Amino acid sequence: MKRRWFIRALFMLPLLLCILGWSWSAKHYGCIQYAYAGRLFGCISASGVVNLEIGTDKGRYDGWDWEFSSGDHPSQYWPPDPNFNAFLPFSIETDTLVGGAGPVGKVYYLIFPYWFLILIFSVILFFVRRKTRPKRNTGMAFPIEVMRGVSKKEEALAQAEKRVGNTTTSGQHDHATHEN
Repeated sequence: MKRRWFIRALFMLPLLLCILGWSWSAKHYGCIQYAYAGRLFGCISASGVVNLEIGTDKGRYDGWDWEFSSGDHPSQYWPPDPNFNAFLPFSIETDTLVGGAGPVGKVYYLIFPYWFLILIFSVILFFVRRKTRPKRNTGMAFPIEVMRGVSKKEEALAQAEKRVGNTTTSGQHDHATHEN
């Protein structure tokens, strides 16, 4: 039983984190990036949308960088910008990074709304719950016997057997009493 609840909790955690992230992103902006050897990886959360980014940035120092701010970042409908190349809940964008001497890198963004992540994790949790629920023990509950249909012929045979059985036992009983 503990294993079942541990598995369910493990699959509930991403769902709860997405719900918290969605509510947090309504009024806040968050960006976490990591750069190493000219490569850039990051995640941006704002206005109910998640941006995953990967690309190159030659003008950047190696290491972690983060930025968080609060203020009015109004929630937006999907897609958040009419210039997005949105396909269902996804959008893929590119951006050329420009420095003082010209272009220093190119970044690709995969953009999707939080509600899509919540939907995906909810469906996964639904199937995990169905697979980890305990099997029903039919011996413990109220047993329901399935009655099968009895034909008239079988019913007549059963009544005839009852009659024959009753007369035999009563006749034997009478015979025993007469002997005494």
